[in-house]
Amino acid sequence: MNIYTYSPKPWEVSDTKLELGQHQIVRLVGELGVMVRQLTAKKPDLVFLVGFEPTEPLYIQELEKLCLALPQAPIVALHPQTEPELLLSLMRAGVREVIVDSNAETLQQVIKRVHLRAKGAIISHGRVFGFVSSKGGDGSSCIAANLAVALSQESGIRVLAVDISLPFGDLDMYFTGDTHPRIWLTFPVNPTGLTSRFLTAWCSTSVPHSTSSLHPRHSKKSFISNPSV
Repeated sequence: MNIYTYSPKPWEVSDTKLELGQHQIVRLVGELGVMVRQLTAKKPDLVFLVGFEPTEPLYIQELEKLCLALPQAPIVALHPQTEPELLLSLMRAGVREVIVDSNAETLQQVIKRVHLRAKGAIISHGRVFGFVSSKGGDGSSCIAANLAVALSQESGIRVLAVDISLPFGDLDMYFTGDTHPRIWLTFPVNPTGLTSRFLTAWCSTSVPHSTSSLHPRHSKKSFISNPSV
């Protein structure tokens, strides 16, 4: 793979830290105004953006242009301080992953994931199951959580469970047993804010895989099967 880094000043990370192997890395230094032109001319397989301030007025705008110009090249942004609002903006722009450090393990895992996708080692035949409730408390979250856990225990199956009941979703309660503040509270309630680009980027963002710690939880409600109904 051809890996490019783009930053306003040289990024101090050694090739040995990246364990490049058969991959090649090119480090580019430049400003946001010429970023899209420089990177699209190189046709990279993976791009790391490092050192840019997300508060810069042109950052998100130029980042979205880059993602549109390089649809096949994952864009990975390094931001040590990542607030929910920034994550939302980056995902909407089309960023594949957001990392908070440049540790060797973090960088190597990103390169490994992208390399596997490029080789076609991960072939997605995903299916989407939607559970829509007519009112709160009818058990749709319970069914969705238990189905997600059951599917995740099958060999070779990865599951992503998303609760888009904004801002009152409680799907996480079935997985953890705890309630906690959600970053969903900062997401726009307007359904038009959930664009396909945002959802695709959000689903592609790396999150810890904790299948082994998940256990189905039964709803407090009881369900009685009545064939005559």
